[in-house]
Amino acid sequence: MRRIKEVMRLVHDRKLSRRQTAQAVGLGRAAVSDYLARAKDAGLSWPLPDGLDDATLEAMLFKEQAPSGPPSRPLPDWEAVRRELSKKSVTRQLVWEEYADGEENPYSYLSLS
Repeated sequence: MRRIKEVMRLVHDRKLSRRQTAQAVGLGRAAVSDYLARAKDAGLSWPLPDGLDDATLEAMLFKEQAPSGPPSRPLPDWEAVRRELSKKSVTRQLVWEEYADGEENPYSYLSLS
């Protein structure tokens, strides 16, 4: 949580750009942007409220999202896929085609790669 606080301090107090902040803290620009967006979504601004401990800050910024329910279609049998791929002359494309033939609504080839 120290990095999040430091990111907020550098951006808001020191007026550093996200790139400069990322370099100073040792994070990527995307992480800096993500931290700032999460803080904004949580309604936090700089300076942070007094008494806000790291655990509370983490809970505010990184809320666990409940699963949306069971998947709309079953996942492939990964153990069977592994066995098939271990055979000579069997490719991922061939395994996927066999899987797709047997499914009403198969996952795309790219989503399984």
